[in-house]
Amino acid sequence: MTRSVQHIGIPVSNLVKSIEFYKEFLGGKILFQNEMVGEGFSKGTKVPNAACKFAMIEIKNTIIELIEYTNPIGKPFRQNNNDVGAIHIAFEVDDIQETYKNLSEKGYQFNAEPYTFKEKDKAEDIVGASFAYLNDPDGIQLEIFESAK
Repeated sequence: MTRSVQHIGIPVSNLVKSIEFYKEFLGGKILFQNEMVGEGFSKGTKVPNAACKFAMIEIKNTIIELIEYTNPIGKPFRQNNNDVGAIHIAFEVDDIQETYKNLSEKGYQFNAEPYTFKEKDKAEDIVGASFAYLNDPDGIQLEIFESAK
């Protein structure tokens, strides 16, 4: 029986750059950094001759695993939000306008300003909630989300 989500893994092109981004964006702490190689890793990931560097970053009750494959090097992320498999991670914030302002001032690029769902959006269960999407250094979509009051 599944108990909970243990971590969320994100393949990245540059581990150092991504650690900086996610630490600043999320205010998390690095639990550890390692390298990984071997037949078991390759078989488990279905990546022949796989080798990677990775780091685990803790943000309250969530762990983000950043993974830079050093062999073979992966292709750049090129999916749109409507493409199958193009997941995103939403991070709940207390004040979306303040968070948006602070992150924008630090140079984070958002798709648009925060949007608050209205009845006309036909999403009755989230009317009053707000969201905004932004990209990590590899173009992976992230979301800040404020629940309805």
